[in-house]
Amino acid sequence: GLPNDPGIYQRSLIHLFRIANERLNDIDYTISISMLEIYNEKIRDLLSNSKNNLPIRIGNNGMLDIPGLLVLNVNTLQEVQEVLKKGQMNRASATTDLNDRSSRSHAIVCVRVRSVNRTTNDISESRLNLVDLAGSERVSQSGATGQQLKEAQCINRSLSELGNVVSALRQRQQHIPFRNCQLTRLLENCLNGDSKTLVVVQLAPDTTAIQETLSSLNFADKLSKVQRRNQSSKISQIGYGLLSTPSKHERSRLDPGFLRSMSVRVKK
Repeated sequence: GLPNDPGIYQRSLIHLFRIANERLNDIDYTISISMLEIYNEKIRDLLSNSKNNLPIRIGNNGMLDIPGLLVLNVNTLQEVQEVLKKGQMNRASATTDLNDRSSRSHAIVCVRVRSVNRTTNDISESRLNLVDLAGSERVSQSGATGQQLKEAQCINRSLSELGNVVSALRQRQQHIPFRNCQLTRLLENCLNGDSKTLVVVQLAPDTTAIQETLSSLNFADKLSKVQRRNQSSKISQIGYGLLSTPSKHERSRLDPGFLRSMSVRVKK
């Protein structure tokens, strides 16, 4: 987002802290944040100086876990902004023919919320995943070569695999290919099980981007038709919204990802 117009990351966390403050007399909240990127099929911690490739494990609670990923407790919105700023600075980016600052990775901010009822001592744990996907890239237009070409190929492949997962979910296939790439592995809990998912599609108003716009809208349409059964055997549906950038000048100041998603998984 822009300084005078916060993006989805900050707006979501502002709303979360507002709720926590309103319920402060009844519930004690602990909020923590981790931030990672998927760069060339490698998982990297954006809050750490290390660029090591981190593994994915399945925890005892059935949730995906990434050993070694730094998790920071945050108590104020100022601390949140500092964490997000550090993560964004560490994210892989490059200049292409289409964007001055093109994201070369998918980024995921994971917000963990632990609440304790002050009266009953009941404990609830929730997880909010904020996902910023790098945009699909036509190499003929972006002018990518060398390392940037490899990055573009990895981005396009992972987005294609995400499309395959969405198609399989929509058709209610028995096998869903979540394990075909790191992106879909990390999004498995967001798109499957007892989670809620919201997808926001960012569109460019330029007529030169009409093919990308149609592709993004078709993808959103497929997502909106996905229905899944959660653990309570209730049918849930993925919703989506549209975000159209106002001008080419404004678009150059925004992340190029055409898709952002937000999901919530609640455990009690």
